[in-house]
Amino acid sequence: MDKARAHFGSEAPMSPRRRGFLAVCAALPLTGLLATVFYAAGSDNTAQVLASAVMLALASTVVGGLVGFLFGVPRSAAGNDDSRVTATSHSRYLANTNLEQISDWLTKILVGLGLTQLGPIHDALKRLISSVEPALGARPDSGVFGAALLVCYTVSGFMCGWLATRLLLTSALSDVDCAMEQLHRSADELQAGNTERSLELQADGLRILGETRRYELLRQLLPSGDLRSTEIKSILTQARQEARDAQWTARQAQELFDTGTDGNRIYSLALMSESAALADVDRILSAIKIPRSRSEQITALRAAHTAKPKLDPSQVQRLKEAIEEQLNRGAIPAESQRATVAHQFLADPI
Repeated sequence: MDKARAHFGSEAPMSPRRRGFLAVCAALPLTGLLATVFYAAGSDNTAQVLASAVMLALASTVVGGLVGFLFGVPRSAAGNDDSRVTATSHSRYLANTNLEQISDWLTKILVGLGLTQLGPIHDALKRLISSVEPALGARPDSGVFGAALLVCYTVSGFMCGWLATRLLLTSALSDVDCAMEQLHRSADELQAGNTERSLELQADGLRILGETRRYELLRQLLPSGDLRSTEIKSILTQARQEARDAQWTARQAQELFDTGTDGNRIYSLALMSESAALADVDRILSAIKIPRSRSEQITALRAAHTAKPKLDPSQVQRLKEAIEEQLNRGAIPAESQRATVAHQFLADPI
């Protein structure tokens, strides 16, 4: 087998919990659609009832999605006054948090109205259900079906809106913040007259944003194979080179991992795999126990091997137990390159 492919193969299988959650998210609206078709089929004007029910479901989804978006907008450190003062000392510019503030205000308004206006809200919902009964065929069960439709698709929309915001918007903002930190450092160096260092930091900031996103796109768009393996390997090689050049601090590497995106996590681990000074046991353990991909796990194993000489016995023991657990339950295949790196860690003396 090609060595690069063995090192940086396809993604790890999706966990049963995640599969089950996604199945529920998909089953809820699909079940509602199936029930809508059966309901419309029993009406005198099937096409009209079906069209009305579908539009009602879409409207409910949009409303639920908007509320989910408001609840899912991440809170930045700049939203805190103390953090804002600290940030000012490092940068001449602060992130625009208007969206965050509006989301916070609207969320509090919605919660406040829900707690203080239960009676009027109940009456308004009754009027809403009564108003949709004619569009649903004006049958004795039209009110019940309309209420069920509203609840089903509003909840589905909320879940989709909240998840999409947390997963997509949060990761995008984190990537930009990481790159902007490098760019702000570049501006400080330029102001101090260090033009060459400023240009290096500026290039690093742009490259970090590009490399981590490129990793994620490679995993999403390219099938497992030599091409993807080679491209991913080049990204990790770049990270290790930056670690050798001492362009990162331990705090920066840890914060990069904590952003939570696949690209940032593996980039951080690649930095740690090259420099023991950047390594963090808790983050390495997290990637070994619950890896996002095989690439991430083997990079974490290499980071553990690099960090081992500087760790105390208790930290080494924690890593050994985690690696042995992965080997014993088959999460690390016996003939894989990951197993080779794992056994090397276990065999080497402290």
